[in-house]
Amino acid sequence: MGVLMGMAFALIIVSPISSVGIASAISLTGIAAGSSNLGIAACGFVLAIYGRKVNTFGTSLAHFLGSPKMQMANLLSRPRLLLPLSINAAIMGGVGAALGVTAGPSTSGFGFTGLIGPLAAIEGMGGFTAGSVIEMFVIFLAMPIALGYVSDFVFTKLLGYQKPEYYRIDYS
Repeated sequence: MGVLMGMAFALIIVSPISSVGIASAISLTGIAAGSSNLGIAACGFVLAIYGRKVNTFGTSLAHFLGSPKMQMANLLSRPRLLLPLSINAAIMGGVGAALGVTAGPSTSGFGFTGLIGPLAAIEGMGGFTAGSVIEMFVIFLAMPIALGYVSDFVFTKLLGYQKPEYYRIDYS
């Protein structure tokens, strides 16, 4: 279930649909909500990493601090780019389910945005302790970033499946 929730919400966050709205409407809670947040976080980090060579630092930062929706036009014009994104989200959603990462209905669907997903995960771990903060750091930052770089290497360098130019955000 965590794998599917991660993938589903990663695809929702890059669509015109509101991930927070969907999560609220269905009262998404518990591990499913935690996995949705991790799928969205993975999506944001992977899009920032894939486009880092062609976008400004601020634009890349906005992918996971603001919203991966800014890549909607690029992804809709090349739907095959949803595959690497979905794989990353599936892995992180599965990790979240395996580790019991949780969130509530009012905190699911945000991913990393506003630190809402990570803060909800810490609350689900029993509150702010050194261990929960470190675990959150590893799960919401270190793992998605490492996975994003591995994925970038595999899909860009090894397979030639994508190019950084596919992720360029053009403001003109």
